[in-house]
Amino acid sequence: MTRKIIAIKPILMAALLGGIALLFICSCATVPAKGPSTGEVRLLGIAVQDQDYIRVKAPITVDIKFEAEGKPQIKRVCLSFSKEGPRCADVMDYMYVSPGIIQVHTFATVRENISEFYLQSVTLEGYVLYEREGKRVPSNVVSTFIQVYKAE
Repeated sequence: MTRKIIAIKPILMAALLGGIALLFICSCATVPAKGPSTGEVRLLGIAVQDQDYIRVKAPITVDIKFEAEGKPQIKRVCLSFSKEGPRCADVMDYMYVSPGIIQVHTFATVRENISEFYLQSVTLEGYVLYEREGKRVPSNVVSTFIQVYKAE
């Protein structure tokens, strides 16, 4: 019985070391970052131009960065301030650069009443609707935090 255990021990040790080596090799393998598929629009980020603090109901310009495979037709952009909305508008112009940029002219709104000169952090979310294979398709949603205030 002791001889069988001694004979099996090197086999088990080799299998264990082989498994560890295989696990190490597999953990070092990387999966390449995959870009959008043909006709797809993927949003990368959203930001308000040149403003740290945004007055409620004042005009602002929002930049939405995107990447796309090919040149899909972006039809509408939808924005939401702290889950209020979304408010959607037709897209008039966008640039296919790397990354692409959509500029939207809008104004910040908040559902909650905020007192005068009090800063409130709200979430600005956005997505676009674009044409893909003859259908209008929504993109992924991007968001950022912005500071709004009310001045009378």
